[in-house]
Amino acid sequence: MGWSCTKAACNTMDRLSDWCAEHDNDRPDGHGAENVFLGTNKCHYFWDHDGVEHNDGKITGKIHAFNGLEAGVFQIENDGRISRFDHLPPEARQAAQAT
Repeated sequence: MGWSCTKAACNTMDRLSDWCAEHDNDRPDGHGAENVFLGTNKCHYFWDHDGVEHNDGKITGKIHAFNGLEAGVFQIENDGRISRFDHLPPEARQAAQAT
């Protein structure tokens, strides 16, 4: 069984994935991972949605450090606004929320 979210939340997550892929320069093919980012503290993190069905259509998930430890959480509201995304650089947040 899957999960759903609002179109606005999905669009924000898609733009964030695109930003991560464009800015993860560690891959030789020039296309980075869609859920990896260099945090504000210069450490690499990856994020994954938790797949929980929220009645209001928001998206939530966890952020992990590359050592495997949980490093935070994120929440994209049903209107597409990022209300929390630990360690995410401001330029990524701005790109993801652009309309």
